[in-house]
Amino acid sequence: MRPARRAIVADIAVAAFAGLLALAVYIRSLAPGLLWGDSAEFQFAAWLGGFAHPTGYPLYLLLGWLWSHVFPFGEPAYRMNLFTALWGGAAVALLSLVVMRMLRFVDRSVGGGPARLVGLGAALAFTFTPTFWSQAVIAEVYTLHAVFITGILLALIAWAERVLSADYGRATRQLFFIALLFGFSLTHHRSTILLIPAILLFMFGILRGAAGYPRPALRRVLSLGAAVLAPLLIYLLIPLRAPHVPYYRLELAPGQFQPLYESTVKGFLAHISGSVFSTSLVAPQGRALDIGGLVARFVSELGPGGLILGIVGLGWLLLRGLADPHRRAWHLVGLTGVFFLAQITFNLFYAIGDIRVFYIPAYLVWSLWMGAGAWALGRAVMSLIEGAGDARRRTALFAGSGVALALLLALTYRSAVVHWPKAQAANYYSAQRAWDALLAAHLPQNAILVSNDRDEMAPLWYVQHVQGTRQDLTGLFPQLRRGPSWTTVARVTDLALATGRPVYLVKPMPGLDIKYDLAPLGGQQVGPLGPPVAVRPLSYVEPDREVDLSFGDSVRLAGYDLLPATLAPGQSLGVVLYWEPLQLMGADWTSFVQVLNAEGEKLGQSDHRPGGDFHPSSLWALGERLADTHTISLGDRLGSGPYRLVAGLYVQSGDVLRHLGEPQIIGEIDAVLEH
Repeated sequence: MRPARRAIVADIAVAAFAGLLALAVYIRSLAPGLLWGDSAEFQFAAWLGGFAHPTGYPLYLLLGWLWSHVFPFGEPAYRMNLFTALWGGAAVALLSLVVMRMLRFVDRSVGGGPARLVGLGAALAFTFTPTFWSQAVIAEVYTLHAVFITGILLALIAWAERVLSADYGRATRQLFFIALLFGFSLTHHRSTILLIPAILLFMFGILRGAAGYPRPALRRVLSLGAAVLAPLLIYLLIPLRAPHVPYYRLELAPGQFQPLYESTVKGFLAHISGSVFSTSLVAPQGRALDIGGLVARFVSELGPGGLILGIVGLGWLLLRGLADPHRRAWHLVGLTGVFFLAQITFNLFYAIGDIRVFYIPAYLVWSLWMGAGAWALGRAVMSLIEGAGDARRRTALFAGSGVALALLLALTYRSAVVHWPKAQAANYYSAQRAWDALLAAHLPQNAILVSNDRDEMAPLWYVQHVQGTRQDLTGLFPQLRRGPSWTTVARVTDLALATGRPVYLVKPMPGLDIKYDLAPLGGQQVGPLGPPVAVRPLSYVEPDREVDLSFGDSVRLAGYDLLPATLAPGQSLGVVLYWEPLQLMGADWTSFVQVLNAEGEKLGQSDHRPGGDFHPSSLWALGERLADTHTISLGDRLGSGPYRLVAGLYVQSGDVLRHLGEPQIIGEIDAVLEH
């Protein structure tokens, strides 16, 4: 075997070892079954050959469908968890190859053995970063995304090597492979677009130093464009499969459907572009640059040592660029640095709850710099030993490589020890148990189940369409679009009640009793679910005592009830306020009721936010009448009445209290004489 071929085989063997070791870790901590949220959606969508929430993820689900129907062991949910772990191992393997190739690209003196040791160490250090680890043990898309990112970086370095060695024919073929790989990556995760500026800068820099590289002909440019665009045809699986995926067309009543995907050209484009998430992008002036928080994020993932080692590696690459007439290291810094900055900048202005997973590509880049930093320190040790005599070069090489590997393995050990307890997805609460317990409550046929959280509802579709259980039930939840009728849990519940079907909340939601009669069924809470709560419209909406009072022209008090009507010593007073919004309230107001004696002395007060977390005043709709119940504790000694009742609304920000209009006397109540 030729030396070059032996070197390639050795590189692949080391990379495979790193990937298999990572895979073993991920399998050891793998989630055992059905999960929540997006993971549950991927678990059932892959099995059914469907598609997921915007942007659809057709490539991941197509490959997942093949895998889940071929792999013979475990539930489909477990198979998809394992499927993701496999891509996690592949990403680690490719990362080790990128580090090897990078070191040789910028430093011709790096031997095969040292490069492999550093590549192994950097890949293992990345293996245990908690965010990537957490995504590698559940059905999620980010491990495959990491495969594409590392694959593109590896292919770009290989292309640059061909160009700088004047192997223009193979470089051109390599370019078509990069274009094709980039196109497939776009069918998986749209954030691949953030690579474009870095790729263009890198290619421009490399080609400037290659005067003999043939100018691209129009045909070649068009062919490259076709290589990028051709994989995007995979998106056509979405409209083709839409008629066959029941979870994207929910029947509420005969002839009444709620489509989660619109089978139109506009709906298709909106789905694959993820336009529904565009509202999560905030203007630069709306998001302060939190450098401290960013540094803390990287320290939590890579440790203080990893942060420092990455800085050392970046500095070493910049210095290497000064000694190389081709500026190889500078081009590599441009490639990785511009991509890193693009990803970080996007993340800072993308206001979503799970933004942490969007930092995985940045951690990949930092791991490359960590490898460079480890080698830089190893070279420093080599220089000290070599200075004692050329005969000690072998010893110096061994010592330098050992130092580099030891630094990276120390980071790996630290990360593994610190994050192992949190990364045990096998310890995550099973969505299967939660839904089994909820369905054991013997819900009536054709009931509608309502949640405030799509993540809680997604496992139901797996239970229904993969396991074949309770397909008569319909699960509803607030949606990001579809108009105002679908934006809050209360409005979704209204739509459900309008069908005439039995309606149940999947868990108690304190505050919704301002709008509905709620009757929890028997059962226990398992995870975030249960016991289910039967929902009916309020049986009382007409107040015993009518008033007509406006507060700030925003809300009307239509009346109130007193429970009991006459006070006695030691009793608590119940007051039900009936609010009617006159306009959108705009804020989550706190309501209060006070009991004052004839001298204006306050004997008791109740304050709370009406509607709680699930239907606060900022979500109230015009035309609603809301029953806001207060309980006021009074002393054991009461004088003769009457007593005045005062009500109002306010918001408090810090020490500033702002009332909605003025507090008003709403009525009087009698009391027995003191004893």
